[in-house]
Amino acid sequence: MKPSEAVANIEYARKWLGSESDFSDEALDMSISALEKQEPQRPKIKGLLFYSYHMYGSCPCCKGQVEEGWRFCPWCGQALNWGDDDD
Repeated sequence: MKPSEAVANIEYARKWLGSESDFSDEALDMSISALEKQEPQRPKIKGLLFYSYHMYGSCPCCKGQVEEGWRFCPWCGQALNWGDDDD
């Protein structure tokens, strides 16, 4: 199951269970947030680092600085896709 499918299932379960559920909305929101961060997103490219000639950019989730080749943002855990593979 892909993270996006799991998010859809959680949203469906939330609607189906309604207010009689023992699950808190905060716990479900945290689960959805963690699953969404597993889907790789492209960073916003800002330029080249002068000391390594690698691209750098900002995380699409937290806007923290990330460098080319990093698979995850070290600040928030968002999966990154630099466009060099089929992730």
